[in-house]
Amino acid sequence: MISIILTITFLLFSYNEVMPRVSYLKAMDVYLGTCFCIVFCALIKLAFVKYMRQNVSKESVQFSPKFIHRFHWSTQMIFLIFFASFCLFYFLVYPNIHAKVADQDCDRLTAEWFADLKINK
Repeated sequence: MISIILTITFLLFSYNEVMPRVSYLKAMDVYLGTCFCIVFCALIKLAFVKYMRQNVSKESVQFSPKFIHRFHWSTQMIFLIFFASFCLFYFLVYPNIHAKVADQDCDRLTAEWFADLKINK
């Protein structure tokens, strides 16, 4: 988990070094920030599950093994569903939200991969 967090942090900083400085949030920042938050929440959840497992036998706080298993499984499913729905939104809806073109050089209708290229042979 720690290595994943360090890797995502490295990607965020190295990506921002090569990109031009802008005053707005980039789509890559949103994606990597969400990935970082999900991994960080999973790390906190695993620490909490370890705490619950260590306190199963102690008298102060009672956590049954069945409760711990259900908590662990349900949080895993919540993370999975949240990340899958975020990816669906990010890759299908988010690119089409902005209908007004702010920079004419970035117009996707005239971009190379959307343009109707006619190659004379």
